[in-house]
Amino acid sequence: MLESYGSTFREIRKQKGFTLQELAEGIVSVSFLSKFERDQSEISLSLFKLLLSRLAVSFDEFFYLHNENADHFEKFFKRIQEAYLEEDVSFLEQMKYKQLSIWKNTKARTARCNVIAIERLIDLIKKQTISSSDEDIQFLYDFLFNVEVWGKYELLLYNLTMHLLPIEMVITLSRTAYKKSARYQGMKNGKQMVATVLLNTMVTLTGIPNQTVHPYAEEFLNYLEQINLDDVDIAEKLSRKSVRGYYELKTGNISKGEEIIRAVISFYRTLESHQLADKEEKYLEFYLNHIKLRKK
Repeated sequence: MLESYGSTFREIRKQKGFTLQELAEGIVSVSFLSKFERDQSEISLSLFKLLLSRLAVSFDEFFYLHNENADHFEKFFKRIQEAYLEEDVSFLEQMKYKQLSIWKNTKARTARCNVIAIERLIDLIKKQTISSSDEDIQFLYDFLFNVEVWGKYELLLYNLTMHLLPIEMVITLSRTAYKKSARYQGMKNGKQMVATVLLNTMVTLTGIPNQTVHPYAEEFLNYLEQINLDDVDIAEKLSRKSVRGYYELKTGNISKGEEIIRAVISFYRTLESHQLADKEEKYLEFYLNHIKLRKK
């Protein structure tokens, strides 16, 4: 190759959760790959293609990331989420058309997925029904399902678009996300991001009070409780407790479930996080009222 792309490649490898040894195995030596990543050695196109294939990244996607910097996707999601909170539809439309242009010119699958994610946020701001076509949803599902190793981008994308998908797709992809992100869970913020996927999955499976418990809810609750969150991950730990409480409510353990959730509310108040406490309390009352109506 005429130009060195090692530093960009290194960032992508780290985001995907591969060690040098895992990625190099059967393709190149660890020392050679290390030199390439430090821009101290060039690599042939054939070997580069094999390494990218193991990372589940196309040529177009790699060069796009190289030109935009490897942390582009994290910045991208931060920008569109900020625009969503500010209800800046104009900015989101601009971002959408930029990603559409990239998709048309390069066929980078990530660009099309980004368009779907942006359209989801625009729909939420406008309080309108989902505008994504069945073809878009299938494209998103196929992209995520076929990724061999989930990293930061896949988790961010899935968290943002989960509620577009039919429940059967959510179950399959959430299971895939948990199992295929094992490497990434050992990296900085990795556990929190995977926990957020599982929390959102549990909200999807337990969040409609007037339906019976979903048969796969316990499986994902077990996945969530197996994640060894750090002491500083207080928000994730409280959300996990809350989800456990709603699961107990939905399975008929009313007193136990209510006790768990009220303990979470009490902790929020101890921290003087009254808005979070009020929000949790309001939803608990809503949930309990629906349970009472269902019994009548």
